[in-house]
Amino acid sequence: MPGSNTSQPFARPEQSKQSLINIASLPREEAIECARDAGREILADSAAVQAVADTLWMNWVNVNVPVAVGQTDDEFGELVDVMGNKFFEGLTEGVKRFAEDTRTLARVDEFLCDESRFAWKIHNVLAFMRAALDEDPADGLPVKCTVTDLDIDVEKLATNLMDLVHKARHA
Repeated sequence: MPGSNTSQPFARPEQSKQSLINIASLPREEAIECARDAGREILADSAAVQAVADTLWMNWVNVNVPVAVGQTDDEFGELVDVMGNKFFEGLTEGVKRFAEDTRTLARVDEFLCDESRFAWKIHNVLAFMRAALDEDPADGLPVKCTVTDLDIDVEKLATNLMDLVHKARHA
């Protein structure tokens, strides 16, 4: 392959910066997870999609473009050429959008993890305060009861924040 690294004959340029892993040498579950990760990320890899773009186009044409009726071969060929150009433009846009959506979801995941850690910190402080408080007197303010309610709510919030990205991906 022109321009490829001789020690990595099939590596694309972006792969040559990554450390190579012999997937077959990994434990079975880890190898399977690597394949799953690749499947999730492949549509954001423009080089991988480009490698199969012509096949995608031909399969789409075969299903969706009927044989020309009432058109000359030249007219039909010109139509297919224009459609092909638009198909590949749309494919490029789709790959870019998918890649951006993937990056956005990863950033949202990071933000939610940060906020969840903050909520767990508040939960832990409230739990500490609750343990230090005496029971509420019958004729006084319900301080311990209020702290307990807040602690329960913050624990639910922290748990829900942790689960949001998972729910978004698997809903």
